[in-house]
Amino acid sequence: MRRAFVAPMLVVILLTAFPHSAAPVRADSPQAIPAERGVLGWRVADGAEPQALSFRLEHGIYYRLPDGILVMGIIKNTGTANLRYVLITVGLFDSPSSDTPVATGQNHTFLWGLRPGEVTPFTIKTPYADPARIVGVGIIQISADETVDEPVEAVMLVNPQRVDSPGQTVVSGKLRNVWPDRVVRLGDYYNGLQRTAANVAFYDDSRELVWIDSSTDQNLNLSPGQECAFATGISYSTDLRIGRWEIWALRGNLDESGYYVQDPYVRFTSTSQRWEGSRYVVDGAVRHLGKGAIGVYTSLVYRDQQGRILNVARQYHFGMQGCEQQTLQHVDSYAPPGFASVEVKAVTETTGWAQAPSQNPPLIAIDVPAENAVVYQPSLVVSGWAISINEGCTPGVDAIDIYVDPADNPLGRRLGPAQYGFHRPDIWDAFGSWYDQSGYRGTFDISGLAPGTYNLYVHAHSLFTGWYYQRRTVRIAPPLASPTPSATPTITRTPTQTPTPTATRPLLPVGYLPVLLKNYVPPTPTGTPTPTVTPTPTATASPTTTATGTWTPTGTSTPTPSETATGTPTVSPSPPSTETATPTETSTEEPVPSETATATETSPATPTDESGPMETSTPTATRTPKNGALPTTTHTPEG
Repeated sequence: MRRAFVAPMLVVILLTAFPHSAAPVRADSPQAIPAERGVLGWRVADGAEPQALSFRLEHGIYYRLPDGILVMGIIKNTGTANLRYVLITVGLFDSPSSDTPVATGQNHTFLWGLRPGEVTPFTIKTPYADPARIVGVGIIQISADETVDEPVEAVMLVNPQRVDSPGQTVVSGKLRNVWPDRVVRLGDYYNGLQRTAANVAFYDDSRELVWIDSSTDQNLNLSPGQECAFATGISYSTDLRIGRWEIWALRGNLDESGYYVQDPYVRFTSTSQRWEGSRYVVDGAVRHLGKGAIGVYTSLVYRDQQGRILNVARQYHFGMQGCEQQTLQHVDSYAPPGFASVEVKAVTETTGWAQAPSQNPPLIAIDVPAENAVVYQPSLVVSGWAISINEGCTPGVDAIDIYVDPADNPLGRRLGPAQYGFHRPDIWDAFGSWYDQSGYRGTFDISGLAPGTYNLYVHAHSLFTGWYYQRRTVRIAPPLASPTPSATPTITRTPTQTPTPTATRPLLPVGYLPVLLKNYVPPTPTGTPTPTVTPTPTATASPTTTATGTWTPTGTSTPTPSETATGTPTVSPSPPSTETATPTETSTEEPVPSETATATETSPATPTDESGPMETSTPTATRTPKNGALPTTTHTPEG
């Protein structure tokens, strides 16, 4: 039931000036507001107090602004019922004896729900053409809904702390969604009551309220368990000292069930960051990897050398449709001087049906060379495919890098990047159209390597989970001394006879098919039969392998969209007249039909600083999933 509270007292409040009490401003504001602080109180007619609905004004101030009056206060629920949607109305008076306000303003309290005995901050901005005429400001009405429901605690403050500098006080930390299965909206266009996730009240040394500020949050939505940075603060003249501070976190504001945060599909790449006078400018490109329309923001989180958050700046740029890319520029006129680092990311206020991308390692398949293949110098051909499962419009991988090592170091000798983005109709058929351009291919110079057994490492960069790798053992041999050009190779590959994708469907990796393609049934082959080829053995799942160490590829894997590989996108066939004759067991390449996508399970490689490579042991048995589940065996990393 919604009931209007009418206080039983009549109080006339006049402007009370405090010397040297110029209003502080938020940390992102360039100058102080020329105003004096006044005391807020009740300004209501006589009436009977409701039995259950009762409030007490703990603190109340107002500032005269050039275009109106700004009211700030803290109110307490002194009644016996839980309340929600508390709405406060204030009146502006131009005469001490007048009972009729010349203007009114209203707003809800910061906390949506209040238990008996709890307090909440509120701020009300009331426009008025001639603020100098106002001599009194008071609360004229409070209304609220009585409820038996408990307030919903959805956001938790994580390590809030105060950071002081000359003339400025900042309170910052992190926000965490503690709701188990719902998205929390921290504030956006659709949120009419709250547009921020935290409020902070600042008091002077005499414990009088000075200012109430709303936080700027890094994100606009939080998934269950997700955290983001926030910051709020004020700047003031040096003769004002801030004593204590008090902070509140958002309650309620849960999104509908079945909606998910779309931030993982909005990827920002910075191209430059610089100072332009007193402004900090960030240039870059944003890619929307999802399928729906969104609004794009960028957030900047500034930190000092101790890692403390100095400020958060968020800026709206434009709307984007699915699968688009645009450039943008974020100009921050109030960047804190002397910051040590800045984190830049793109976020959106949009939530949708698309679930977040899988946090599992990407799937990396090595088609060529085969396990234990003999590769003759001077070159090594590596090809295959890699994807990262998601519900957007991308294969999920954007770079491939190749390493070899005679021992077990996945970051041993870098051969270079492979080209990524080749057409793979077999992967399209198996996983979906957005995984079509998931093939990779590269030819690398190995003339400088000593003959012997090597581990080949194919590193793939997932847009959603980072770098991972897959390992394969190869034997590198010196060049053949006397090749016989007239000899016939064991397998002759003729480009014009390459089978179409519908002729042979891919044989997916063991352990993936039951999980990702439970209803996938290979169709009956059609088209021209392919030449007789020794099939690739059923893939044996390699263990998840983690590589650590500082590693920044110097090359860029650039897709080659002009090449359309309808058959085998692993290596370009050579004319029969120039192909080197080699025995079957010593072939420099392991021919693999283009449509047969065999792979071992992705080996996650998460390069980190100041640590050596690690790798788990190799299993000795082929994984056979049951009931659509992946094996749960854990492999212990070696030192």
